[in-house]
Amino acid sequence: MTSRQNQLIMGNFLGRNFGDDLMLKGLLEEGSSDHRVVLCQVMPESDGGLPAAVDVSPMGLRTLMSQAGSARVLVLAGGTHHQYLRSHPRLAQYKVLVKWLVVYLIMRLRGVRLEMRAVGVGPFESVLSRLLARACLRLQSAVTVRDPSSLELLRGWGTPVEMEVDLAVPYLTGWSDRRSSGVESPPAPYTVLAPAFANFDQEWWIDQVNLHVPSGQAVVLFASGRQSSGSDDEINRALAERLSSSYPCTFVDFTGDTEEALQLLAGATRIIAARYHVVLTARLLGRDLIADIYHPKVNDALAFEAI
Repeated sequence: MTSRQNQLIMGNFLGRNFGDDLMLKGLLEEGSSDHRVVLCQVMPESDGGLPAAVDVSPMGLRTLMSQAGSARVLVLAGGTHHQYLRSHPRLAQYKVLVKWLVVYLIMRLRGVRLEMRAVGVGPFESVLSRLLARACLRLQSAVTVRDPSSLELLRGWGTPVEMEVDLAVPYLTGWSDRRSSGVESPPAPYTVLAPAFANFDQEWWIDQVNLHVPSGQAVVLFASGRQSSGSDDEINRALAERLSSSYPCTFVDFTGDTEEALQLLAGATRIIAARYHVVLTARLLGRDLIADIYHPKVNDALAFEAI
C-alpha cells in the first residue's frame, strides 16, 4: 500500500502573483516532514528558488488523480479564491466556485484531508454563490482565515474556523530583519504604483498621483498579479499613457523574483497600491502609503503596524 506522505499545496504560485508567492515562501519556511508538491495554475518558467525537496506540478484533474494516492493533505494556502462580486462577470465566477467544489469532492473521495490556511473568503453577493461556497467549506477538515470579515461570515454559517495571521507576515518579518542587519540606503525618489485590474478606477489613480507625487519624480508601475481574467500590466500601461507627460514612467512585471519585488517596494519613497499584499508589505516596511480600498481585505492589510 502506498504511504501517504505528500502535502499538495494549491495557489496562483510562481510568477503569477506577488502575494501568493510571499505566502508560499512563508508556508514552506514552517517546515514539514511531508514531501511537498506545489500545484500551479500555470506552470512557471522557473521554480522561484524553491527548496530542492519541493516539486512543482500543474494543477489539473490529471495531476490531482495521479497525486491523490500518495497525498496526505491538500492545502489551499492563502489568497481570496472563493468569492462572488456582482460587479464581476457572473459565469466566470460560478465556474471557479464549481471547479473548487469538484476538486474538493475528488480529493475527499480519494481519502485526502482538505485544509484552507489563512484564506480570505467572500463576499458572496448571490444565493447560488453562497450555496456553492458553503458546500466547498463543508468538505474541509480545517479552515483558518486571515481577516475578521471572513471570520464573521464563516462563523455566521456555523463553519468551524479560526484566525491565522497571513502566511506572508512571518516571511516579511524575517526578510525585514535580514535587511536591517545590513547597510540600508535612504529611499530613492520614486513612487511605486500597484493597482489591481479588478474594480480599477483610472481617474482615482491619476488624481492620487497628481496630488501626492511631485511633478518630474520617477513613477514605477508594478504589475503584481496575473490571472486568466486579466493582468495588472494592462492597466499600468493605460496609466502610463496619462502620466508620462509629467512623470518618467517605468514598468516592473512580477515574474517570480520576490527578492527583487521587495527591494523595489522597500526602496520607494511612496507606494500607492490596491493589491492586498503590496499594501501589507508597505505597512510592515513602514513606507508612505496610499491605499485604493477596492475590497474589504485592503482595510485588513492597513491594520498592520510597521515591523
